[in-house]
Amino acid sequence: MLSGPTRRIVKIVHIVAGVAVLGDVWGLALMHLDALRSGSLAVGRTAFGFTTLMVFAGGVPFSLISLVSGLVLALFGGWGLRHGWVLAKLVLQLGILLTGGLFIAPVLRGAPSATDLTGSHRTFLVLLLVQGVMLLTATVLAVVKPGRRALRRTAPSPP
Repeated sequence: MLSGPTRRIVKIVHIVAGVAVLGDVWGLALMHLDALRSGSLAVGRTAFGFTTLMVFAGGVPFSLISLVSGLVLALFGGWGLRHGWVLAKLVLQLGILLTGGLFIAPVLRGAPSATDLTGSHRTFLVLLLVQGVMLLTATVLAVVKPGRRALRRTAPSPP
């Protein structure tokens, strides 16, 4: 088991990494919406160039940090994998990474040689939406922790 201070540090790292990934996804979505709206091939190429940097310097490392810190918290932080919401969060984090590796990476590889980026922007936006839904679902699970028993009150709440 992690000591209280160590658990707190790992939890902070976990939360910060998750927030960073969500910000990365949101920022990339806004940029690709704007690039799609512009219709400019030059703007589109610039957007995909910056996206590659953001994904490999931000999204992937922070996703891995979130996954590893989540595993550490699950296995050594007291929750364990016996709670469905903990396992669901880990599966969602793996889903985010797999979406990036299996679907986003090929779009990024194909964008530099494309003569029309409209389809690439649209595909990328759908994939970002999928990742965003997974991130928001994991966040809700972390806050709500469904399935845990309600604490019994020993005294009535103050008015």
